[in-house]
Amino acid sequence: MPRDALLRALVITAVLALVAIAHSALATTYQVFQPTNPSISSSNTQGYLAQLPQCSITNNPYGGATGTFGLFNCVAIKYGAITAVVWFYEPQGGQGALLSYHNPQYPSAASTNILWLYVGTNGYLYAGDWIGAPLQVSTPISSGWHMAVIEEWAESTSGPFYLAFYLDGQFIGQKSTTNVPRLFGSNWYPYNAIGTGYSARIWVNTNGNWFFFNGTIAYVAVYNTVLSQSQVQQLYSAGFPNTLFSNNLVVAYVLIPEYYNGGGYYFTPYYTNTQIMSQMGISNAYATSITPSGSVGAIPSSQFIPLKTAFPTTIGYLVGNGVTYTVHNATGMDANKMFTPAINYAQDFASIFALVILIGLVVAFIWTKRR
Repeated sequence: MPRDALLRALVITAVLALVAIAHSALATTYQVFQPTNPSISSSNTQGYLAQLPQCSITNNPYGGATGTFGLFNCVAIKYGAITAVVWFYEPQGGQGALLSYHNPQYPSAASTNILWLYVGTNGYLYAGDWIGAPLQVSTPISSGWHMAVIEEWAESTSGPFYLAFYLDGQFIGQKSTTNVPRLFGSNWYPYNAIGTGYSARIWVNTNGNWFFFNGTIAYVAVYNTVLSQSQVQQLYSAGFPNTLFSNNLVVAYVLIPEYYNGGGYYFTPYYTNTQIMSQMGISNAYATSITPSGSVGAIPSSQFIPLKTAFPTTIGYLVGNGVTYTVHNATGMDANKMFTPAINYAQDFASIFALVILIGLVVAFIWTKRR
């Protein structure tokens, strides 16, 4: 092969190798919590969940129950308003409860059970409460990454009460009632959960049992106020995790291995507003993991599902269904502490580099023939 032709071939090969290396580095994988899958339950009736912190309500201004309540109820009763934000990945055929409150705890059949936010078996996302009948807003949902926001608030302790629902920054709908919703303690709900809920009797388009979500849940944040549509849109643009509107941000969880303590069986919050937590009498903001048997225990690594990004980063882009969603930290904190790449660089690099070498040899051969 002539010297100049060989040089050109080597240059082209080097360029292709650099492109391949860059692509390998950019295709980073992050691991996100999946409550259930077919190997655990083909009907989504068993799985793993995160139980939220509890408080004690000694005086309910809405005239309802007192005693131990879960975090959602604690915030609503104490402050008269709550907003919950959830980032999740909806797979093809995805279904199950994202947020719920109930009594008793899984795996017992809950006698009082509210599917606060769930994906139905009909491909709709539902946000709702119970007032003697369902108080719900719903919308069709496609596969891919989504941010759902559910809000409830009381105009006064005697009502009226409101429920609003947003999906991907867009307002979906609102309902109002003069009846006290269950969220405000018209019944007793000591258990609040991420990843499941009990769906029997009253909830449409469910499996009629414990209803674990078979997609992945990446982020849950709770606020003690009603966010405006503009603020919801800011949250959607910022991605996750973030500490926007931190004066009212009660707690935020990033459901990835870096924030999970497998020995202690809990998720450590990404952010905790200790002042608000203290006002509710909550000293421990951990979200405790419950196993398919119903006992406190570890979530195995197999339940943190790899999801590839299209950009290398701490400021990443998670890709789903051909659409790229920004997932980043708007507060300027070190996102490396939140997302550690879980990729076998050696394997990816070896396969891509082998392809590059082959292309380089083909190019060199063609160049030689031309000379």
